Amino acid sequence: MKTVTKEFPRNDIYPIEKITAGYTPVLFDIETTGLKAETSHLYLIGVTEIRKDRLLFHQWFAERPSDELEVLSSFLSWLPDRTCLIHFNGRGFDIPYLEKKCREFKVRSMLSQLPNVDLYRSFAPLKDYFGMTSRRLVAYEKLIGLEREDSYNGGELIEVYQSYIGKSKFDPEEAEKLLKLLLLHNEEDIKDMVPVLGLFTYMDLFRGDFKECKTEQNENGRLKLKLGFQSCFPIASQKDFATLPGIGNINVRCFDRSAEITVPIVKKRLRHYFEDYKNYYYLPAEDMAIHKSVSSSVNPAHRVAATRTTAYVYANGEFVPQKGTNLKPSFKFELTDGISFLPLKSLEGEGTLRAYVKSLF
Repeated sequence: MKTVTKEFPRNDIYPIEKITAGYTPVLFDIETTGLKAETSHLYLIGVTEIRKDRLLFHQWFAERPSDELEVLSSFLSWLPDRTCLIHFNGRGFDIPYLEKKCREFKVRSMLSQLPNVDLYRSFAPLKDYFGMTSRRLVAYEKLIGLEREDSYNGGELIEVYQSYIGKSKFDPEEAEKLLKLLLLHNEEDIKDMVPVLGLFTYMDLFRGDFKECKTEQNENGRLKLKLGFQSCFPIASQKDFATLPGIGNINVRCFDRSAEITVPIVKKRLRHYFEDYKNYYYLPAEDMAIHKSVSSSVNPAHRVAATRTTAYVYANGEFVPQKGTNLKPSFKFELTDGISFLPLKSLEGEGTLRAYVKSLF
């Protein structure tokens, strides 16, 4: 077995510790000769331990298939106490594969019980947000402008590893070149995950998890939310979300450690629909609904049982849009509209602003 150890500066990366809840963040990736653990070999495991001041990188490489158990055992014994594994689709492949290998070799493993963060799943909302055609790691690398020296994929490297095994005894010089290719692919997979972690800043935006927020109304009658974040957006972006015809779009601009969200302020007469519509009567003459508990003074001839589409009252004022109706009180033009509106004056307090930003995504 061959072991590689390197050290890199941490630099300004996403504070992943806020996600790992006090556990030591460890990025990892494996290389195998196939997808099924029962019929293939594990030949390489790479890891990066994220410390406060630096990144510690390790690789364990099987110089021959018989080194497989040593690679696996070395990785398991190296894992720091209170580890949180960070990976790309590791729940779908890496962890189940290693667990099967542990059972094959009768090695005790707690991998499936360790806390873990799967970037493949965590970043799923970014595919639609950025209009991506792929959710592979290389797609996220390209999104933030990373260029790889490695040009192989995992499947192509199976043949490279097999060629390495064949040449290691008879052509050491050529075998060394192949080894560099195998190690480089795994190293870049792991090292590139470090800057890709910066995409969690977008996830913070989607969750309304910002450090500070300032609001202002501009001269065009729109509300601007200026948000500050703990970390940088790895890629600057600008995006429009359509609301309703004639209302105007929601604009989101992200750059450095800031995001600016501009939403239209709507000065209209809107309807508030009651969800418990069966408890209301609709008054056709007044075009409004009243609760049955206060309807005794209304002539029964002037009222009808309210339906979902007629259980409403009107309100005038200034409103801002949200997706759905999660925040209350919500108002609409029509019940079937996908966009609802909140009273502008209700956006007071940090908690409400966080919930409102979250509602936009």
